Amino acid sequence: MTEPTIRCGNDPRAQLTDGDRKAFEDFQAFLRAKQQWPRSFRLIQPEGRCLHGVEFPSGRVVLDHAEDGLVCAAVSMEQLLAAPDMQGAIVERPEETQHGL
Repeated sequence: MTEPTIRCGNDPRAQLTDGDRKAFEDFQAFLRAKQQWPRSFRLIQPEGRCLHGVEFPSGRVVLDHAEDGLVCAAVSMEQLLAAPDMQGAIVERPEETQHGL
């Protein structure tokens, strides 16, 4: 008589299926994404104006126009830099500069 096929995570004889491996990898990726922190940056416009912003783990960005009392947001850094008033802007991040803010 054969044993019924019962899957238990505590059974050392149980082997992972491809679906199990995929679920495990997806969960690991989910946990890694939860551990990410927003990243600050400075955006230097061609005329020299410096704006501060934050890029979230989702890829969305928020830019503070402190002098104007405005905030703008974009779904990605690429979209932000594609805006007409951002052409030629340079993005600086603390971990990429010598100052390491």
